[in-house]
Amino acid sequence: MNRSNYLLLTTFFAFSLWAQEPDKKILTLDQAIGLSLQNSKEIKKASAVKEASRLQVNSAKNLYYPNVELSGTYLHLFSGANVDVKVPIPASDPSHSPAAISPEYMAMTQATATMPLFSGFKIRNAVKQSQQAYEMTQLGSEATTENTVWETINLYFALYKTQRSIEILKENHKRAVQRTKDMQNFLDNGLIARNDFLRVQLQEANVQLSLQETQTAFKNINMRLNSLLELPLKETIVIQPIKTINVLPDTESGITDRKDVQYASKSVELAQRNIQLNRANYYPSIALTGGYMAFRLDKVMEMTNATMIGLGVKYDLTSIFKNRTEVNIAKAKKQEAEYQLQITEDHANVELQEAYNNYDLTVQKNSVLSTALTQANENYRIVKDKYDNGLADTDQLLEADVQQLQAQINSVVGEADQTLSLYQYAYKTGNLTEYIEK
Repeated sequence: MNRSNYLLLTTFFAFSLWAQEPDKKILTLDQAIGLSLQNSKEIKKASAVKEASRLQVNSAKNLYYPNVELSGTYLHLFSGANVDVKVPIPASDPSHSPAAISPEYMAMTQATATMPLFSGFKIRNAVKQSQQAYEMTQLGSEATTENTVWETINLYFALYKTQRSIEILKENHKRAVQRTKDMQNFLDNGLIARNDFLRVQLQEANVQLSLQETQTAFKNINMRLNSLLELPLKETIVIQPIKTINVLPDTESGITDRKDVQYASKSVELAQRNIQLNRANYYPSIALTGGYMAFRLDKVMEMTNATMIGLGVKYDLTSIFKNRTEVNIAKAKKQEAEYQLQITEDHANVELQEAYNNYDLTVQKNSVLSTALTQANENYRIVKDKYDNGLADTDQLLEADVQQLQAQINSVVGEADQTLSLYQYAYKTGNLTEYIEK
């Protein structure tokens, strides 16, 4: 099932909520995953970060375009300004010297355009660096999505195990209550000792306490899942049977699909790009410049339609010495990123092997737990028959009851853990969302 199908399923699910029992919502695992993809604040935050990074790429590409500036200036000149015209101005009357000129204002309009021609490959590397940063945010967004799905699955399985345990404990509690009533009658008729009755009462109290603790755990897990799915916190989720996924764990699976490994690998590439970006400071910058200017000094000079074009060269000579440190820092950062990649790969390999070992263990445990449940059921049946015929005492009956209860809960939890271990293995390979969409 792909992501769009999850969202469609969630939409149908939302329309069906009104028909359900108040404060109780039937929720399948697929619906829970769909709600997490739709409502998770972490996913929305990661999407916003990705969008900002995408816009940064566009911003970096703008460096290829020319800079165009338009400016205008008008300045009022106070009286007393000394105007010394270097170009001789012939007087209308040769016998008189030229009158003093007192301009009242100065105005200038200018338009310039600068087109970068060469900048030591700085612009190209800046664009590629922004693209690599965007790819990293994409990986981060995908990792956030996968982590959110995995958290949803974990909470759903935890809720499933506690819900099933509550069902078993309720049935056992009913049996304990009935046993207490029967023992009360036996005690009233003098058929059993009082200490036997007290042990039965204690057994009932212990079951009730376990039931209350499990119900509290269910409420806490239910609240956490509601918070993740953006459902009302007090709404009770009714868990449905959990389906498995089509994955077969083995020891040969790789870690190349893991987002943390890919992210660490991209970090090395980004560090290498940063070295190239710093090396660009060793080269001069060359730009093509053109413009238009109009100038007027009141009563003195007026210039219009002055157009110009030329080349501009800028070279910071001190960068030959100062930039070496920046390049060395960038090289050290790359070495750090390479070591981090190795650490991440080692950690991922260990996690993947642990996930396989965990799956293998759950398979073996379930085989034992299945046998243990059969044995516990048969043991309780035999002990109960003996007790009814006076061949077993109360302690033996209560012990057999506890063993059967524990075996039933262990069997339910074991089956859920085996299915969960498949999801965990898919998560550790970095392909969880791909497997659940199939």
